[in-house]
Amino acid sequence: MFPSSSSSSSSMLPSYYVVPVSHFVPKKFPSFQFLKNTHFNFIPCSSSKINLIPYSSTSTTFHSNNDVDDAVSLFNCLLRQNPTPPAIEFNKILGSLVKSKHYHTVLYLSKKMEFRGIKPNLVNCNILINCFCQLGLIPFAFSVFAKILKMGYNPNTITFTTLIKGLCLKGQIHQALNFHDKLVALGFQFNQISYGTLIDGLCKVGETRAALDLLRRVDGKLVQPNVVMYSTIIDGMCKDKHVNDAFDLYSEMVSKGISPNVVTYSALISGFFTVGKLKDAVDLFNKMISENIKPDVYTFNILVDVFCKSGKISYALKLVDEMHDRGQPPNIVTYSSILDALCKTHRVDKAVALLTKLKDQGIRPNMHTYTILIDGLCTSGKLEDARNIFEDLLVKGYDITVVTYIVMFYGFCKKGLFDEASALLSKMEENGCIPDAKTYELIKLSLFKKGENDMAEKLHRECEI
Repeated sequence: MFPSSSSSSSSMLPSYYVVPVSHFVPKKFPSFQFLKNTHFNFIPCSSSKINLIPYSSTSTTFHSNNDVDDAVSLFNCLLRQNPTPPAIEFNKILGSLVKSKHYHTVLYLSKKMEFRGIKPNLVNCNILINCFCQLGLIPFAFSVFAKILKMGYNPNTITFTTLIKGLCLKGQIHQALNFHDKLVALGFQFNQISYGTLIDGLCKVGETRAALDLLRRVDGKLVQPNVVMYSTIIDGMCKDKHVNDAFDLYSEMVSKGISPNVVTYSALISGFFTVGKLKDAVDLFNKMISENIKPDVYTFNILVDVFCKSGKISYALKLVDEMHDRGQPPNIVTYSSILDALCKTHRVDKAVALLTKLKDQGIRPNMHTYTILIDGLCTSGKLEDARNIFEDLLVKGYDITVVTYIVMFYGFCKKGLFDEASALLSKMEENGCIPDAKTYELIKLSLFKKGENDMAEKLHRECEI
């Protein structure tokens, strides 16, 4: 069904593979031979070998490690039973593991089923397709699709939607659309989830207009649009700053009797704030409340961030209190906005005190939070404090980003410590954190402005190597 992790040559793939989909589709199924011109550029995620490994403690948390161990043990018990239980019993366990993102574990257990001669059913095959798609292994997902055809099963909407989602996750949205169009021409039907997936894929690659065109194509003909489809496009329009168009689409949705949800309102509120229409954003927030649609943490974070950026920290803090009152505890994103505002208004001591309080409450800062604080300390002249935090992050093994390195670099430059700044750039590259060309250009311009021409020229030569 899929390559063995042991000795077969198919499991030892080269680092780059161009895979024709027709390789997977049996010739006796002419309906699917339209795939013969479809190819996938397959690049394995981490190495040339697909490791079908059992669960380990490094996997994503299930509920707890013991829960996953129990699930695997139960699966093995089912395998040992005589007579063998029906496939549905195995699929319950596999489905739970998929929900917790233990994709490799599912592949491993499915291989054990195959070795025991247990014939997979359509549900099991769909689970495998999902795992391969989530891991970015689209050719193997299509190999399972071919297996479905060979075993005489009729692929269903879940099968096709999962394959389409896999293509979208890989950014191959046009192949996904082509796959959809061919299947529709063959008489297959898709549901709201299928079209929601395609619309989301288009919006994620910035093709919001194409997403709207797709909505118009299916509206009332192939499927009835729902709030998810509309909200996804509205969010895309707002990200493109076409807020008036987004609001018109929202009005159209409401006129059709489709009730907006928290995602719809959050997208519009964010959009209005982005284009500076603060009153419209606040009015929408109040309308949302009046319609008994509860704002979530994301919605509140939008408002908190806007108040912080406009210097109204007291309003932001009142919103934090309201979040607690509404049973929506603030998260690190909420507090990062407040920390940023405190640092930018030269209240870095209060920012440090707030961060300490958050740690005491069990709220763990992320790299963005630490970068804000390091920048605030550097800007306020407290370079040593910034350096201490930065070095502590290195010692503790944090995945320090390019942005954090550059903030520290500028801190050294501001104090005239160019040797330290140069050493930091070297350490940055040693740790595999390589700035892009644009970042290097900004660094060089900064050095030239400060009269450090030699260092800027040296950096320029290193970039050309």
